[in-house]
Amino acid sequence: MSTTTIEVVAASLPVDEHLAKFPPFKGPRIGGNFEVDDNVLAALPVPGTEVLHANTYGNSLWGRTARIVCRTPDGKTVSYFHKSIKHEMSLHMIEADFESQKALHNVIPTLAPKVFTWGPYKSDPTCHFMLAAFREVGQQPPEPVRFTARLAQLHKESVSPTGKFGFHLKTMAGPIKQHNDGWSDSWEEIFGNFLGHLLDLDGEKNKAWPEFEHIKYLTKVRVIPRLLRPLQSNGRSIKPCLVHGDLWDGNSATDMQTGEPFIFDPKSFYAHNEYETGNWRAPRHRLSSKIYVRQYQRNFPVSEPEEDWDARNLLYSLTYNTSAAILYPAMKQRDARDGVRDSHPPVRACIFDMDGLLLNTEDIYTQCADNVLTKYGRPRLPWSVKAKLMGVPGSSNGDVFHEWAQLPIGREQFKKEQNEQQQLLFAESLPLHLKGAQNDSHQPIEIALATSSEGYNYDRKATRPETKKFLDLIPENRRILGDDPRVKDGRGKPAPDMYLLALETINSTLPESAPKIKPNECLVFEDSVPGVEAGRRAGMRAVWIPHEGLAAEYKGREKEVLAGRTGLVKIGDEHQLGQLDDGRAEQLASLEDFPYAKYGIQPPGLDR
Repeated sequence: MSTTTIEVVAASLPVDEHLAKFPPFKGPRIGGNFEVDDNVLAALPVPGTEVLHANTYGNSLWGRTARIVCRTPDGKTVSYFHKSIKHEMSLHMIEADFESQKALHNVIPTLAPKVFTWGPYKSDPTCHFMLAAFREVGQQPPEPVRFTARLAQLHKESVSPTGKFGFHLKTMAGPIKQHNDGWSDSWEEIFGNFLGHLLDLDGEKNKAWPEFEHIKYLTKVRVIPRLLRPLQSNGRSIKPCLVHGDLWDGNSATDMQTGEPFIFDPKSFYAHNEYETGNWRAPRHRLSSKIYVRQYQRNFPVSEPEEDWDARNLLYSLTYNTSAAILYPAMKQRDARDGVRDSHPPVRACIFDMDGLLLNTEDIYTQCADNVLTKYGRPRLPWSVKAKLMGVPGSSNGDVFHEWAQLPIGREQFKKEQNEQQQLLFAESLPLHLKGAQNDSHQPIEIALATSSEGYNYDRKATRPETKKFLDLIPENRRILGDDPRVKDGRGKPAPDMYLLALETINSTLPESAPKIKPNECLVFEDSVPGVEAGRRAGMRAVWIPHEGLAAEYKGREKEVLAGRTGLVKIGDEHQLGQLDDGRAEQLASLEDFPYAKYGIQPPGLDR
């Protein structure tokens, strides 16, 4: 049992603003009279206790709940919480609830009510009850700061009795037995058994179809190993933490007497601590506000690999949503089945920028500019300026550059001398293996180009053997250049037009039998900040592979870049931008690091 005093991390997040926008629910009301069974009377903790009155209190989907007010022999008034369930699985449901809540209370007594006993009714042995300390439910859910601090304390201070993941019995989601029991050193194994069983039950309950069976197969054999195995490999480790296991606004509250947060109705087991927040992803819950997750992470940092957090969170949410789909198929089936498919459908198209990504031109451009600058006694081009030029059409000869450079020559003369320098240098192709590639649904990966390079520059680069090798893979009508007349003036990157046009050219050449590719089935490859923003504005996923100098310039702002929210070039339409940590973009050091399996891409001849 913990006696540690927690230190609540002060919130720099807009908690008051959140609570004003999403006011908590009020607690349940005390209802009519409730008849107390003889076995419940006999189980009251203090012998000789007299029941003064009992009333229904709140509600439960699977049973009845009540407050029993008593007078002990020494004259004190004490209240108890009663829950009873009449169901063919009621014995397992009540026992699992009792054991889970007891485990939580033993770690932090104030976080979960103390449980006293459980057993069958005397009047009806098929009905089972649990008796616990009464806590008056206040606002639901509790305010984020103290609630998440307590939750993180639970996860940090709990100790698995075996040092392993799992639990000593199967806990219950309603009448569903959860396969989270047994013990294993491998979180991947425990979670895989848990989710795999639920997916199988869902298929039986809701008549699975081939697409669902394929998603289920991929989740079991590819997604779970890909996302969970790295947590416990390459020197990494995670601690088995006691979790509530089904935490949402309906079973978390503020105690009306103490003002402290508390939790109830658990389905506990020893798990990766991040599993707890998977249920908060569902929009149907008030804990889905990102302020709860972010505040929790201030108390318990994200596990490594940190870049996998959002994908892990989505994976963990599947257990909750699949349980909901089994229990309430008409209400929640879509959440469970479409969670992965809608957020991250199989990639069907890859669209590339060119300069600095497919071609190692950024250093060459810089060298060309530096040669001209040096000739006229000006300093070399710094990254603080170059970062503002990359990916913006015409920027190498635009206002930002010339206001900084202060050259004694005009813009046309600078452009002429820069072109002469470029003629002396050549580009080197960068590696990627997509020729003949398919996705996990056996659909071919379509490719296109969307570059800010204008025609005269593109032609010079495209004729070189090292460049032509890759560009020949892209049909000519799928190559969108910076001076393409179909892109209106001022609508180059970071506007989405070039990428949407590239997708349009792909769809126009697909076989009639093939469904049109949607933006969220496209993966954009970019090295520039405006380019990433253009891809995100187009509704596509993005891979950012910046030059090391650009990466250093944006160190600490990577999440803004990946969401397209740097504000480098103001064009309005803020609704098009991504959200921080939405998992729809990632940063890589090079194309050689591209994780084909993560995006469901099967390049021929490569061992993934």
